[in-house]
Amino acid sequence: MGIFDVSFSKFITPSVIKIVYIILMVVLGLGYLIAVIGAFSEDAVAGVIVLVVGPIVAFLYLLLIRVMLEALLAAIRTAENTTELLRIQGGGGAAMAGPPQPPYGGPQPGQQPYGGPPPGQQPYGGQPGPQQPGPHGGQPPYGQQPPPQTPPPGFYPNQ
Repeated sequence: MGIFDVSFSKFITPSVIKIVYIILMVVLGLGYLIAVIGAFSEDAVAGVIVLVVGPIVAFLYLLLIRVMLEALLAAIRTAENTTELLRIQGGGGAAMAGPPQPPYGGPQPGQQPYGGPPPGQQPYGGQPGPQQPGPHGGQPPYGQQPPPQTPPPGFYPNQ
């Protein structure tokens, strides 16, 4: 049974979520009835207000609960589908060794980040060595963009 699976290899939420939704609907209905009875015991006007406004509030809560449960179920189904795709492709999922690789041929460990200057060069086309601050403190004047940086080799996958 899924609840006693200590390896967590199967999600039980898809099979339990219907029961949770029904329980929450019953709790909302009981809460509405208790609110109506309590409001009528205090004052007839308050009872009528709760009688009229209460279903709207309960419906909004039910809608919010439904959206949250669907989002949870969508995330779980995405995880299940990803696990199945890894199994089909022969991947090991979390059991794969080594750190994750950068996407799309990005910088390897020890390389400059995307779009940065090569080692030994200053940004914005400057030369290595002591940098002389200009009238704007070494920054481009306000309203001007710095020159575009070229991506490092291997940045694009088909390069």
